Amino acid sequence: MSRIKGCITIGILIISWCLMFWITGSRTPWQTFSSSDRGDEVSVFLGDIPSENYDRMGFTKGLIEYIDNENAWLVGTDRGELFLFDNDGKQIWKRSLGIGKLVSMCVSHDEKIAFIGEQSPSGNLYAIDIAGGDILWKFAAANVVGAEPAKRSYPSIVHICIDQNDNVYANAYRFVTAKDGSRGYNGKAVSFNKNGDQLWQFPQNENIDSWINWCDVNDNNGKVVLSTSAYEIRPDMKYRDTMYLINKETGQLINSVDVLPVAPFENTVMRGSPNFSANGEFLAASCSDGRGLLFDGSGKVLWQRELSKPTQ
Repeated sequence: MSRIKGCITIGILIISWCLMFWITGSRTPWQTFSSSDRGDEVSVFLGDIPSENYDRMGFTKGLIEYIDNENAWLVGTDRGELFLFDNDGKQIWKRSLGIGKLVSMCVSHDEKIAFIGEQSPSGNLYAIDIAGGDILWKFAAANVVGAEPAKRSYPSIVHICIDQNDNVYANAYRFVTAKDGSRGYNGKAVSFNKNGDQLWQFPQNENIDSWINWCDVNDNNGKVVLSTSAYEIRPDMKYRDTMYLINKETGQLINSVDVLPVAPFENTVMRGSPNFSANGEFLAASCSDGRGLLFDGSGKVLWQRELSKPTQ
């Protein structure tokens, strides 16, 4: 009898934990009843911190954006969860988007739609209704860059930007490690209108054999810029340049720019830039080798500065 009572007690605890987890989104929901004064703060579990594979640039990152129209905070996690909290920390809604990691976010100018990118076997780009959390449309990056789940080669929507009409420009990317240890890349830039209709993809008939980590768009010059960050440049690579300037209406390549590396590096890597000035006349960029650069709107270097000195 005591064993039956023990099983019933454990079952009740499990059911109550599941209920509290569903309500709070926290692995430790009992802290909700803690008597300690935590002020006005709200805590969200973002995901497990990686303890290996740092050579593959793995991170546990959270996404956060303040939504002025809703007086609320949009928060995405490493577990595929999307929350909207009010300014008092009360959860307005929660959406579990899938089994992947949420890795990129951009909000429409009217703050009605959130564009969310994930890393998963599908690598979806989601358009989410901010008011209620409903999925308006989605696109699978696996359709353009493929997927190899057996090799843990998952596609990602690594960066998203929008123009003044809320047309979406997204970088889809997949990383591959061969048996001999060499690295491979599959990248594609894809554009949609805010309703989810695909406008173009670059390149049209192949993948970029480099890591395209960043993009920016400008309405005044009508261009999208992509930047690369491959670990190494191989002789057989086709897309070896540092930046690619694309017509934002057609997806056609305008020109590309090869930024010469500095020792001891063999190639120039841009992970969080470049960005256009508001008038579209300039591009500002920083490189992993410690340089800051200013380009004109066509990609010509106007000047560069050494912000930190690289060493072997």
